[in-house]
Amino acid sequence: MKTSLAKNTRAGNQTSVKNDSTFVKCALGPPIRAWHLHRVIPAKAKILAVVMMTASFIYVYFWVADDWRLPTLLAAVMIPSGLYVVTRASSVTDSGLTSEARSPGSRPS
Repeated sequence: MKTSLAKNTRAGNQTSVKNDSTFVKCALGPPIRAWHLHRVIPAKAKILAVVMMTASFIYVYFWVADDWRLPTLLAAVMIPSGLYVVTRASSVTDSGLTSEARSPGSRPS
């Protein structure tokens, strides 16, 4: 019983990590697949992320925080997170990965 469970667990991990068909069937769609395969964030998602982080910060700053500590903590988390999102490629062609330039170990698109 233990060995079959270990085999199933091992096979499940390999399937979820290496099998791209899981992401084809995913209900969340192309943006999740693009992130998984190419580390690409669509421009619309970038804009939405930055706008929502900014709105959240403004809300906390004016209506929730009693002193400077909470807004400072939020800024310390949100600014690097926003920069990370904004600096990712917006499309597969922006990421610089063409079929000829891929490393031998990378997945085909």
